[in-house]
Amino acid sequence: MRRSAITAAIVVAVGVGCSGAPTPQPSASTTIPAPIQTTPAPQILPEVVLTADLDEPAARWRLAGTFPIGDGADQLGYKPSHETPTIEPTAFTVAADGSIWIIDAAKQRVVHYSRDGSFVADFHALLGSSSRDLVFVGQHLLVDGLYYRGLVYEVDEQGNLVARHRVTEDGSKTVYLTDFIPTPNGLYAEIGGYTNPVATGPIGIYGLNLPGNGQIREGPGLPLRSGTWFWLTSSRDGSFEFHFLDGVAERVQPVRINVVASKEFGKRHLEGPVGAGNFVVDGNDVYMYVMMSVTTPHGGGDQIGGRFLLRVGQSPLLFERLPESTLIDDTQRRHIALGTDGHLYLMQIDTDAVRIYRRP
Repeated sequence: MRRSAITAAIVVAVGVGCSGAPTPQPSASTTIPAPIQTTPAPQILPEVVLTADLDEPAARWRLAGTFPIGDGADQLGYKPSHETPTIEPTAFTVAADGSIWIIDAAKQRVVHYSRDGSFVADFHALLGSSSRDLVFVGQHLLVDGLYYRGLVYEVDEQGNLVARHRVTEDGSKTVYLTDFIPTPNGLYAEIGGYTNPVATGPIGIYGLNLPGNGQIREGPGLPLRSGTWFWLTSSRDGSFEFHFLDGVAERVQPVRINVVASKEFGKRHLEGPVGAGNFVVDGNDVYMYVMMSVTTPHGGGDQIGGRFLLRVGQSPLLFERLPESTLIDDTQRRHIALGTDGHLYLMQIDTDAVRIYRRP
């Protein structure tokens, strides 16, 4: 249809001269086709192969605080799984003054500790055991209070409830909110579709207008400080593609993680799922928490696992082993967070306490 329309316009613009030969005539109806917009093919960089050795020691992180587990008001709760999943501290954030805020899901509250680990205060504000994440935006704390209802509570530094927000696609359709992702260009979040009907609607990383009207907005991925956009595609076997989009130029960095347990099984590749998440944007870099659970090769079906920190972006690629929790932490949502001091923090759940570490 487009070619026919252009041909008709050319015919209209042609007249007949005295000699009988066609003579071009000016015509305001002449149509000039718009130039074809082309997007350059992505630049595919050479694949990087990383080795995740489950027998290597963890990197050294500096202890920033110890918060005991127990029944006291100044202690954090932990309910082991029986017929229901484990209920444990799910997330943390570090305030500008160095104090630490933790979602204590088992006691359905947020707890505020000073930078030296002393109990300051707690507040409940209708929180439940399904509260998943929290983050500071300016002076106000945003708490994912009831993710399955898209409810976010805005709290000041004294723990006073400022506002309730509902996260929606367009002001009417409520969506699941699972993880906050602060960036240099505003707050982003992982969205899990509509709350009703379930398994429909937007899924992935979206901009989040909070504080504000609570509406999500689309984008290519996560914005970095330079204006570059970042996102990843992955498969369960430890193969990832990290995408960096700058204007119309896209670079793709393939990364494959080879899991081994060198002391017991040598360099033999161990099969099993490898997943990356808990994204933390730091300027032009992105940190992520990598977990793996692989099957041992002796045929018994036993599984072993580990946690690693991966950084991609402007800085040199970083891949290092993380300390292991000594309690089941399968419902913990936030493992790493960026402090306003520029340091990366890690929350680890142990049998006696929750420990917060700071990366040197």
